[in-house]
Amino acid sequence: MIEEKQTDVNIALHAYRDAVRGNCDQLVICSNDSDLEPALRLVKAEKSQLPHNVPTKKKPASKPSHW
Repeated sequence: MIEEKQTDVNIALHAYRDAVRGNCDQLVICSNDSDLEPALRLVKAEKSQLPHNVPTKKKPASKPSHW
C-alpha cells in the first residue's frame, strides 16, 4: 500500500493562501507532480492581473477593459 503524505495538497493550499492574501510577490514551485496544476491555475487566475493603471515615468499605462 502506498501512503499518501498529502505534501502536494499542503504545498498547493499554502501557495494559494499566500497568493490570495498578498503575502508574496512571486511563487516558484519546481515539481513534476501534476496534482498541483488545479491549485496553480487558481493562483494564476487570482494574482496574475495587472492593476488598472501601471505607473510609468510619463503617463500611466492603462489596462484595456477587455483584459
